[in-house]
Amino acid sequence: LELEEGSTKKGKKFKKMLLERCQEEFESDTATKIEKAIEGVDDEEERNLKAGLVKKHYLGHMRFIGELYKGDLLSIKIMLFCLPALLEGETSTSANLEEKKEDKDSSDEIDEEKVECFAKLMTTIGSSLERQSEAMRSVGKSDAAEKLSECWNTVEIMAGVKKKKDGPVVSNRIKFMLQDLIEMKNKGWVTRRKEETAKTIAQIHKEVAKEEARAARRSQSSNSLRRMASSGDVRALGQQQDERRNSKPQADADGFV
Repeated sequence: LELEEGSTKKGKKFKKMLLERCQEEFESDTATKIEKAIEGVDDEEERNLKAGLVKKHYLGHMRFIGELYKGDLLSIKIMLFCLPALLEGETSTSANLEEKKEDKDSSDEIDEEKVECFAKLMTTIGSSLERQSEAMRSVGKSDAAEKLSECWNTVEIMAGVKKKKDGPVVSNRIKFMLQDLIEMKNKGWVTRRKEETAKTIAQIHKEVAKEEARAARRSQSSNSLRRMASSGDVRALGQQQDERRNSKPQADADGFV
């Protein structure tokens, strides 16, 4: 946020309120929120929808926390307090609470939406976390590096890179996603493909202008062919068609033909 000159106190107050709100949301009991959302709802589809909305709110909040860290508004200590929660067991609902009471030996299932949120977060903040934790370790503060290492140990078990008896089991989709994340980390956080970024107005205008120019050239060429055909100049028409087939399309600096 860009604050006007002389509004430093307001900026600090806003930051404090923002962080307090984030902490309040993070520490709130998601299971209780789900229970409250589905209270009195008998339709199973509607219950699942309401529970899903609560979880989406939670995951969106976690992504927002990641953006605050990227903007240097959150410390690595807070970030490493939040991240392990995404690798923990599934948030309990009224249905599976009863099942767990009956089966005391049952372990929490992995909440794959949380794990996916972890993977997406780490693709954007993983490099900064690694760099900052190593810098802290070099001056004798190893807590951050150790907590991050614990997260990666859990991820490697989920991805099947490490074997552990009775370890967490995830679907193949999540497993491959985590394997890609590990590969990205091992290659210095270089993504396989360039991330899509929001285009500026100038870029959009430039692409529109190029598309209009291509359309104008195609229209001009078609009109020329029609005139030749109507005038009976079959030889010139055939010659131009041969030239078009044999010529290679010219691309500009941006790769547009």
